[in-house]
Amino acid sequence: MTVLPPRLRFAKRRRMLRLAAALLLLLGASEAGAKSLLMVSIDGMNPGYVTEAQAHGLHMPNLRRFMTEGSYAAGVRGVTPTVSWPSAAALMTGTPPAKSGVLNNERFEPSDRNTQPGIYLYARDIKTDTLWDAASRPGMVTANVDQLGSVASAAVRYDIPRFEASSWPSERLKALEAVSRPGNFLRDLEAKLGPYIGLDFSSEGYDASRAKFAIEILRTYKPHFMSVHLSGVDVEAHAHAPFSPQANRAAEGIDGLIGELRAAAVASDPDAVMVVVSDHGQAPATRTLNLRIPFVEAGLIEIEKPVLGRPVHITDWKADVWAAAGAAIMLKDPSDTATRAKVAGVLRALAADPANGIVRILEGKDIEKLQGFTGAAFVVDMKSGTTIGGALIGPVLVERPVPVGVHGYLPDNTQMDASFFIAGKGVEAGRNLGRIDMLQIAPTVAQALGIKLKDAMAPVLPVFTTGGAR
Repeated sequence: MTVLPPRLRFAKRRRMLRLAAALLLLLGASEAGAKSLLMVSIDGMNPGYVTEAQAHGLHMPNLRRFMTEGSYAAGVRGVTPTVSWPSAAALMTGTPPAKSGVLNNERFEPSDRNTQPGIYLYARDIKTDTLWDAASRPGMVTANVDQLGSVASAAVRYDIPRFEASSWPSERLKALEAVSRPGNFLRDLEAKLGPYIGLDFSSEGYDASRAKFAIEILRTYKPHFMSVHLSGVDVEAHAHAPFSPQANRAAEGIDGLIGELRAAAVASDPDAVMVVVSDHGQAPATRTLNLRIPFVEAGLIEIEKPVLGRPVHITDWKADVWAAAGAAIMLKDPSDTATRAKVAGVLRALAADPANGIVRILEGKDIEKLQGFTGAAFVVDMKSGTTIGGALIGPVLVERPVPVGVHGYLPDNTQMDASFFIAGKGVEAGRNLGRIDMLQIAPTVAQALGIKLKDAMAPVLPVFTTGGAR
């Protein structure tokens, strides 16, 4: 064996160390050295709950701190439709629904129009690279509590997903325990923390339960990337309208949880970055346009003879409604030009009456530009205050005595704007980014973590000081 002189041995060792360092940079952040990031999504929270807190009589000290200690958006333009599941996918991938494959809260199931459609629950439903995927590749520890679209993801090491498998609370919890990762993870946490009630919306403590379990995960497992989803603002705004006393109380309660989560993240890692987002805003509505009823009258939907006390069933259809607050119109046979022309006539007649609240009817390339509602023949854009309903019989236009909260309008409607706040090491303080695009958030999170998000389409937000991001 040849023995090198000391000077050459040292030079060889130095070259090997440089090569090892280069390989680490190429592979991404190591598990031991990665900066951590906590991303909390607050369902249905318009930015005004924070940026205009005083005007709404709100006390939001923890979220208001992000405006001075970090950077924030005056508003976030969402995706089409502005509902939770497509928006959650966009927040995690930086891609619009047409690419992520998550097209609405519920799928359009053409085979049986009487069956409750499925929800995009599973990680496999998302067709583009997620932040969980990107963080797991270099060996980062990932975790999640309730953020949508993580079920059965191999990329989430510690996962309490959103899993709506049953309407019975006891069965729902057993199903959730079964799909949480790793095996027995949720049951082991419950043995320490008490029952998890994060899916029980009849309980006042569902968000507090999610936060409690998330804090325990932060303390015990110290994830490098963790996502958490909180629902109270959306739940109360749906029932009572946005900025109602009930929605405001929910927002203030969540603000307190944000303070607890941020403290836990910093205790786990003093250099932690925290991002607070929302999936969409909400608008008050007092009218429902039951768009399917004119379709029944035009013979586009055939129904069985109504029987009192029984739901009405569809027996056949040529065109049907895939609703959010607005709606996509789907054809059973997309090549059926006669049906397409008939639908266009029905929609034009409805739009001619301002009381129906139709702003415009989109077709062709205008739908493609939305990057959502893939496969739709038409998209019906609605005016704030009127939402699309699903009734098959009864009055076409229904008035409500008091407003409720709705979302799902096209993202040009600024009442649908979501929120973005970021603070932590390397984040510029006091920066108002103006109105941003939702697709910019995921690549910004990826840059903070020093990871590569494969499919992100939009530029990173300018929130980092020089050298502040990995």
